[in-house]
Amino acid sequence: MKNKVFSLAELRREAKGQKIKFEMIERYGKTGEAIPERLRGIREVSEVNTVGIKLVNQSGAISELSIPRASLINYDGDYLKVYSPGLREPTDAEKKLLSEWEAIQKAKEKQNPYMNTYWAKYDFFRNSAFPYMSGLHTGSRSKKEYIPSEGKVRDPNIKGTCILIYKVHHV
Repeated sequence: MKNKVFSLAELRREAKGQKIKFEMIERYGKTGEAIPERLRGIREVSEVNTVGIKLVNQSGAISELSIPRASLINYDGDYLKVYSPGLREPTDAEKKLLSEWEAIQKAKEKQNPYMNTYWAKYDFFRNSAFPYMSGLHTGSRSKKEYIPSEGKVRDPNIKGTCILIYKVHHV
């Protein structure tokens, strides 16, 4: 099945129909014995939902293969690769918004050097076209997030590093 890429919907359909089983072969760069025992071996599908596939191992333990976004997987029929969200440079519009905030912050700090601008920043970005650019942790990995220390945007529409690789066994 090489050279064909299947959609997330096709993967879910195959899993729901119990036509495939999964075998984790890589987890965060680790292989073989470095993968926890409960996640090793060929696992059957126990349930399919909108955010993932629940897998059951030989001893009956259930784990979930989370798939928050179709853009973060690559399924070719033989292997399923799951990626973390990738990092990208801010767009011109996002950079402009950051510059606007910096000007506001400087003005507020000039008025009162001891002022805490947290809530002003929160409100400014929350009411903007790009609320994720605040750099304040939102707690959601399925959404865009600005990382001030890196000057980059974590974007779930872009594949980052491959975090999981499964060999797919067809039944």
